[in-house]
Amino acid sequence: MSLCSFTLFIYISALYQQYFLYEWYKIITIFKDREFYFLSFFYPNLSIMIKSLLFFLFVGINLTAAAQNKTIEDTRLKKHVLYGRVTLEAFELDICKDWYGPEYKKYKAKNGIIKKLRKQSFEKIRIDLILGSWCHDSHREVPRFIKILDEIRFPFENLNMNALDTKKESPDYNAKVNHVSRVPTAIIYRNNEEIGRIIETPNQSLEKDLLKILSKN
Repeated sequence: MSLCSFTLFIYISALYQQYFLYEWYKIITIFKDREFYFLSFFYPNLSIMIKSLLFFLFVGINLTAAAQNKTIEDTRLKKHVLYGRVTLEAFELDICKDWYGPEYKKYKAKNGIIKKLRKQSFEKIRIDLILGSWCHDSHREVPRFIKILDEIRFPFENLNMNALDTKKESPDYNAKVNHVSRVPTAIIYRNNEEIGRIIETPNQSLEKDLLKILSKN
């Protein structure tokens, strides 16, 4: 092969390599920005699969939310109350927002106690908060308690809340078995063993009573 032919061969090879790399760069870019379309080319049914998955996920989330934040008409009060397992979103409902929001904003916990509470370990702590959306004590103490938990950065996945009707009943919580006769009642557990309760109104303050319980060995 002559020097001229060899040079031409090298040049063409370089162009081909550059073109090859450029095409792969385009493919990678498309994959990066349009992962779904790239994958759909190889898996034609992917679109249907993803849409079905999103649909069932949406339905599941809504069913869970509906099951958690239920209301019923209380036969004694003749008005709707929270009933069963609830989340923080329940306090945005019309039957709660008039008392929950204002009390949450108004309450000022002792800063020194909050600092001490933040030093506690919550890793093995679980709290069951039993309340009544019809109860004046719950109207006062529940927003305050939630605000304290917010300020001490308590992991809310370890907080279980249940709302009782005026008969002290719930489909998700047996108040009699758990010896709950007054609301609100906060039951604090460590390693699934009860270490203390705050019943209806605190002895000193919510933050002080909570610190006393959590400080137990």
